[in-house]
Amino acid sequence: MKRFTRHTITTPKALRTALATVRRDGYAISDRQIETITYSMAAPVHGPNGDVVAAVSVVVPIETRTDTVPPAVRAGGRAISRALGRRTP
Repeated sequence: MKRFTRHTITTPKALRTALATVRRDGYAISDRQIETITYSMAAPVHGPNGDVVAAVSVVVPIETRTDTVPPAVRAGGRAISRALGRRTP
């Protein structure tokens, strides 16, 4: 696993932990893993059958990071999912 910054996940154990957090929280965060000046969040977009068909993501400068961005990204993913015919389970 290639390191881009000192924050990059580079071990299988750390990757498994990060993926477990994504599954639990319903969104992914990349905190300075590729560039030290950005922070990104992504949430799944589900198709009519519930399969993940895409993702919605936002990248912001690290100094603008707030706790309001992940809920907004998740809401965007849910809204697109509804537009694609996904019904809430």
